[in-house]
Amino acid sequence: MALASRCSGPFLSLLLLMLTALFSSCGAVETQDWKNLEIRVFYDPSVHSLPEHHQRLVKDVFVGGAIEWVTQVLRVRPLKTNILLERECPGGIVLFHNDERYCQISCSSSDKCGPVLIPEEHLKECKVCDVGGRDCR
Repeated sequence: MALASRCSGPFLSLLLLMLTALFSSCGAVETQDWKNLEIRVFYDPSVHSLPEHHQRLVKDVFVGGAIEWVTQVLRVRPLKTNILLERECPGGIVLFHNDERYCQISCSSSDKCGPVLIPEEHLKECKVCDVGGRDCR
């Protein structure tokens, strides 16, 4: 199954943002500007309902091992701000006004990546336009 069909919306936006940042920075950069990638893990509540030995397997072996490998392999230039994910628009209607992304009338009340709920603090603010695509705020 393709990545976009399993986890679209905010996740796909983040992936595209990261790839854009990666390829736009492929110039002459001082090596001291690059740092090890920092990853913070937020587990879905379903992980905590697993038996203890399965939790350790998920956290220590699968996720922990992947994080250890990725942080050793990838180096990044530090950002001044956190990367926030775009909010989902009900019905998938996305409008662009002055190079800004807006939803029509409202944003989704909660956003998911696959079955996992994305915490509010990881999402950009809700920006909406009226039905005619005007009065954007």
